[in-house]
Amino acid sequence: MELTQTRYEIEKGVATVILYRPEQLNAFTHTMRKELVEIFAAADQDDSVRAVVVTGAGKAFCAGADLSIGVPLLTGKSRKVKK
Repeated sequence: MELTQTRYEIEKGVATVILYRPEQLNAFTHTMRKELVEIFAAADQDDSVRAVVVTGAGKAFCAGADLSIGVPLLTGKSRKVKK
């Protein structure tokens, strides 16, 4: 699994998921959503994982949805926001 907007690490039974768009305050995107689904599925299948911690890179956990890429974000149907 290639991760471009998240990171996934396992150490001593603890899986750490990092939202990794620090320049955009980890604003949530469709790509991030797809990566998180893959990560959580992998953690669910790994019997060595006993806990999952979700955090954000940089100074913010998550600024919310990245509306600059279009809405509705969670459906995957992008529509540009008028400026």
